[in-house]
Amino acid sequence: MKFRILFVIFNVVLVASFALIFFMPAFVLGWEYTSVFWSGNWPIGAVFVLVLAGLNGYFGYNWRVFTLLEQEDWDGLISHLERIAYERKRLTRQRARILVNAYVVTGRLERIRDLEKFVRDEMPRLLPRLSVELGVPHLLSNDGQRMVEYFGDVKDRVRVSDPAWMRWAYAFGLMLVSRQDEARAELSAVLQESRDPLVRTLTAHMLEPFGDRDEAIARQVDKARAWLREKYTREKLDREMERQRPNLQVLFLSSRIEEARDWVFST
Repeated sequence: MKFRILFVIFNVVLVASFALIFFMPAFVLGWEYTSVFWSGNWPIGAVFVLVLAGLNGYFGYNWRVFTLLEQEDWDGLISHLERIAYERKRLTRQRARILVNAYVVTGRLERIRDLEKFVRDEMPRLLPRLSVELGVPHLLSNDGQRMVEYFGDVKDRVRVSDPAWMRWAYAFGLMLVSRQDEARAELSAVLQESRDPLVRTLTAHMLEPFGDRDEAIARQVDKARAWLREKYTREKLDREMERQRPNLQVLFLSSRIEEARDWVFST
């Protein structure tokens, strides 16, 4: 119901705003000048109509999805999106992300594997853009080899979503399978290249034990830790974590991030 009200208000505001602009010359200068004005500026009206039609078309196309989201009908939403994906083969990145989040909310993480297989087989170009969402079961598996295989495959692809997170997860997998030198090199590269404070916090914390045997790594970790302390307070970093919490990797790694945050600001 709220969604429908917002939709109506949205259209009323846009139409009223355009009507005000359209009729203002008549109120101020008269109808004769208005006809001259709009004869030379009619493309503005045409653009407005096209934009309004496009926005309404978008809402109409996704009306069922938005309605089910508003009702929190997760089973209905999953059934609707799976039918669109598997039967009609009309999956988009936005709908795939909504579907993955619905799986997470209902605790059906195993279904994400089915979605990954479908994307790989039917829509492989969509895989890099969904790499974070489809990587959730691998990240939570605690199976290093599985993580290495998945994140190693997607991390360097063109248009991969959140490449720093993908490389961090790949390095984490390397550590779990005792490929320590490769993990250290990957984490070092992530720490040098990423400016995401949460990625840097996690990466510096994971790299810190390597500093006992590698002076260059120790300096790099100290520099990253000093940078975080200079740019952020504990409270500011917490706010950043809350801001990024809708990202699934942040949601599921929140305890690790908090542990790394405590390490950054420890005396």
